[in-house]
Amino acid sequence: SLRDAQGAVQAPQVGFPRVVGLKVRGDRNVPAGHLTFVAALQGAMDVGQMLQDDRPVTSHGAWGSMVDLAPRARRTALWARAQGQINARPGVWRPQWEEASMLVYSAEDGDGAVMSLVWDYGHFRSVMDFVPVPEAVPSWHP
Repeated sequence: SLRDAQGAVQAPQVGFPRVVGLKVRGDRNVPAGHLTFVAALQGAMDVGQMLQDDRPVTSHGAWGSMVDLAPRARRTALWARAQGQINARPGVWRPQWEEASMLVYSAEDGDGAVMSLVWDYGHFRSVMDFVPVPEAVPSWHP
């Protein structure tokens, strides 16, 4: 986690330009209105290195379901360094920034994902897919 010596959460270590993900609907890890991730838009990483990492990758939405990143690599337009905010103790807001990376795709996959966050949990990784929000959804204002 990205905490200082006193245990306080450090600000994300991602420079500008960057993209941020704001949690619109809260969940047990990040409440509504808080940042859920920050990703760099410069200094892209080599997609080939992603494939050299042989740690298992699970689906964030279906723990235990394995994911093959090779098909995603072929349509990845950007692989960028990121950090994601998690809260390990539901009900007690004490967030941590964890290492992650962001994949932005040049085309949707069969599930409609246009972007993914790959969380780095040490001995394994977990991928969380993002799909476009339908235009019929009313605007959200904090």
